[in-house]
Amino acid sequence: MKINAQLMLDDSEKNFSIPLSSTVLATLVDLLPDNVANTEVFDYLAGHADSAVRMAIAEKEFLPAGAIKHLLNDASIDVLKKLLSSRTARGQLGTIEALALCRRDPDLAETIAYCYEDFAQCDESVIGFLETHADTKVRLGLASNCLVPKWVLQRMAKNDLDSEVRDSARYVMT
Repeated sequence: MKINAQLMLDDSEKNFSIPLSSTVLATLVDLLPDNVANTEVFDYLAGHADSAVRMAIAEKEFLPAGAIKHLLNDASIDVLKKLLSSRTARGQLGTIEALALCRRDPDLAETIAYCYEDFAQCDESVIGFLETHADTKVRLGLASNCLVPKWVLQRMAKNDLDSEVRDSARYVMT
């Protein structure tokens, strides 16, 4: 969505409107306090045309559900990585969304594996997908996570094809 950002200066006698580039807007978003007072702004800017602005929004913790849903469909993998850095977003993602992200890009799957415990709304199919992922770094991320259920780590320590993944799972269980 095309959003024109402007800085307004007004002292009751004079007023000025200064157009802001997307780069400047992204910097201002980074500086905005991450709190409830700004959730409406975060929701609005989640639809900005520039990925730098969307990245700045995606890592906020006070993201409303609408912004999270909008950002989940983002074309930019970098925006999605930033979204997964938000504990709020991770906690709101369900099984379908998490699996879609895992299938979309191995880096996203790796991020989910490293912080699997934050995906409270996901069922066991997500951990099953991560455990058998073709990319070793995804499985290693899961095997390195001490909050993964012990039965999963035991299975990985015994059955994974990669020795580093097996060793990591064994180490985490000790």
